[in-house]
Amino acid sequence: MHTRWILLRESLRNIADIVDIYRSTSQPKPSEHCLVVCIRDFRHGRYGYLLVSYFSQAGYCVYFYRSLSFLTRLYGYDRAVFQMPGVGIFRRSLFRDVESVDFLGLNAGDIQPSGLRIGKRFVIDLDYFNPAPLPAMLRIPYHIHPLMQQHPFKPEPGRLRHRILMYGQPDLEWAPELIRDHFGLLPRSEVFSHLSSGTFDWVRPADFAALERFLVDPIDHPKACLIDSRTCWIPAEQWLKVLSVFDFFIATPGVSMPHSHNMIEAMSVGTIPVTQYGRYLYPPLTNRRDCIAFSDLVDLDRILDELMMMDPEEIVYLRSGVTNYFSNHIEPQQVVERWRAVEAKELHMLFNAEEASLALLRKRLRERSSQDIIQ
Repeated sequence: MHTRWILLRESLRNIADIVDIYRSTSQPKPSEHCLVVCIRDFRHGRYGYLLVSYFSQAGYCVYFYRSLSFLTRLYGYDRAVFQMPGVGIFRRSLFRDVESVDFLGLNAGDIQPSGLRIGKRFVIDLDYFNPAPLPAMLRIPYHIHPLMQQHPFKPEPGRLRHRILMYGQPDLEWAPELIRDHFGLLPRSEVFSHLSSGTFDWVRPADFAALERFLVDPIDHPKACLIDSRTCWIPAEQWLKVLSVFDFFIATPGVSMPHSHNMIEAMSVGTIPVTQYGRYLYPPLTNRRDCIAFSDLVDLDRILDELMMMDPEEIVYLRSGVTNYFSNHIEPQQVVERWRAVEAKELHMLFNAEEASLALLRKRLRERSSQDIIQ
């Protein structure tokens, strides 16, 4: 009953916000790029927000069309949808003098506003982990967590950094059957436990106050820092700043899939990922150019010793590779601009919506297992 009351209260708040943005929706200027968005039958608000905000960050003014079910179910930080710049509710009269608009559909079928000239039509497919997608399908980059988007941070150029950061805890392992058996990766908890129990020389802050003291101390020589999130939780508004203080970040998988916001957030501030899953990004990361790749825990131990002794010029080279990769393949404005330059009018886009995308993967694996039993 309490949960239903909370959801009802959030729905009422959302309806009030929908009314507000309906009232404040303005006619687009001739120079503005407009995206009409139809999201239907989709309740994973966080990923709906990430999808739409990706286009918003690329400079689109977003107008929602037949998306009431999605908007009324937004919850928590997903409600940042209502604060996106240029967001509005579609009304045909606003587009009377607009030459063309782009359209984005998620579970929208053939729905699109009539009487408008559609420039590009982005058709979203959530079957991100399909091993054999259509050749022409594009992938929307996995991006920064919605909370981090509320706390942007730009590192100081030329600032001295510490060497390696590991952040996690030993007892989080939600879907090892996918991480281990399907994707062939080590869970974050296992990596953390291995490093925590080893002989590597880590600085281990007891709490966030101790971490802050460590980060403001003068850097006489770079150190490696292992942080247990159970006792030293880093506030969202400090996370990008903390990442930016280190040359390398040990980027482990998410709890159920390879992709984790942490890697992307590290790359956004020029911190080099040490990772086992660079091959799951599109295009894949390249070892020793824009990441440091490891194969197993023994290999990781060897690499950590090597990183502590790495030549500063090689670190600068790697950081430049990370920055270039982020700019060319993750940063919304660059990526969306390339999509708009594609000649095709309809673009089919694979989007990683975690729970929804993993559900499609699990269904495929069950069907394959059933077929193997029958054969």
